[in-house]
Amino acid sequence: MTRSLRGFSLALALGLSAQQSATRPSPEQPAGWRPTVLGAGVMGHADAAPAEVRIVALVNGRPIRSEELDKAAAAELRDLEEKAYQLRRGILENQINRLLVEEAAKEQNLSVPDFMRRFMVVKEVADREIQEVYEKTRAQSPTSAEFEAKEQIRAMLEQRRRQESYRDVVRELRRRAAIEIYLSRPLVATERVDDPWDPAIGPEKAPLTLVMFSDFGCLYCLKAQPVLKQLLAKYEGQIRLVYKNFPSPNQAGAGKDAEAALCAHKQGKFWEYHDVLFSFSFSQSRDLSASRLKEAAWSVGLDSPAFDACLDSKEMSNRVAQDRAKGVSLGVRATPTFFLEGQLLRGVQSIEEFEITVRQLLHKGVSPETR
Repeated sequence: MTRSLRGFSLALALGLSAQQSATRPSPEQPAGWRPTVLGAGVMGHADAAPAEVRIVALVNGRPIRSEELDKAAAAELRDLEEKAYQLRRGILENQINRLLVEEAAKEQNLSVPDFMRRFMVVKEVADREIQEVYEKTRAQSPTSAEFEAKEQIRAMLEQRRRQESYRDVVRELRRRAAIEIYLSRPLVATERVDDPWDPAIGPEKAPLTLVMFSDFGCLYCLKAQPVLKQLLAKYEGQIRLVYKNFPSPNQAGAGKDAEAALCAHKQGKFWEYHDVLFSFSFSQSRDLSASRLKEAAWSVGLDSPAFDACLDSKEMSNRVAQDRAKGVSLGVRATPTFFLEGQLLRGVQSIEEFEITVRQLLHKGVSPETR
């Protein structure tokens, strides 16, 4: 009994000591900070923003700072912020669409269902279309009766047509509406992403810098080119486009085309060579051998001997590797990936999507609350 009481007393003393240590004030804590003991853990909170809390725990007087946690979980936190933005953005888009439909229905003195029935044009599903889908998918459900399978296909195609028709109505309503989106993307890159030597288009002192991680063997990167040209033309002088290489490690000859492009950049003709490389990458032969890369250099008027020496010496291999390492550190997983003033945009973007962020950044701080 005495031993048990002593053990209990010791445990109680240790518990009180731990709580006193946890609640010991620190000169580094911001005003208003108070620790909350939750079991064996400590969670600091403040009247100020949580980001201002620098010390999140003390262990025998040794501090653990919030920066350490953020650094250890940087990739996971970045993904969570991106997912949170996409979730909020999806909800926002649905609410915008709902408001537009409600306004349009009210103008027509109709209920929303009646408005949609009047303006949604749903083309009837033909038997031929059902048969085509059935022939392609029958192997996936060999035990299903043909009639039952075709009725399921009909229902699926009709639902798809209704969704397409709804999107057409909403697209037209959005085209006529004045919509400004103030929900901003998470700031992923807080430090400078580009390097002064990187290939770029646009004034050095442009208000905005758009950094693109790209790969000459990437079809989606090729598809992004017309939108980028349209964006630069529309915001001439306001956006600087910077190119960084992110070659796929699984592609034959990956990196050599990127080195060749930087050899062309050394002679001031990166973008001319860039266009030729994309045409070679997706030509019928898709030949990106060293001889073909050198032929491309000649075609854009480069000094061939100087270019050949640059390519053969692998002079640019380190720069390509540095670009890729930089991309990996920022969470780039595929191409194209864009950073517009540190805000992340993955994949091919429409000009409208780029413009949302461009307008936010050019008119930073201008929202209904600040006008």
